[in-house]
Amino acid sequence: MRLCRLTFQRILRAARNKVAEALVQGRTILIEGGITWKENAFLNVLIANIHGKRNPVL
Repeated sequence: MRLCRLTFQRILRAARNKVAEALVQGRTILIEGGITWKENAFLNVLIANIHGKRNPVL
């Protein structure tokens, strides 16, 4: 994914501010999106099974 450095910095700054505000006010922090390690491990096993490997690297 090609992303301008300034845009990335703006996204990080906004996320940092939201997390800090939630921590100070005692609100719930909900993190969504992206692929998690668990999903990635499942995909590795699935791909290994397709290719006939018995012990995939997780």
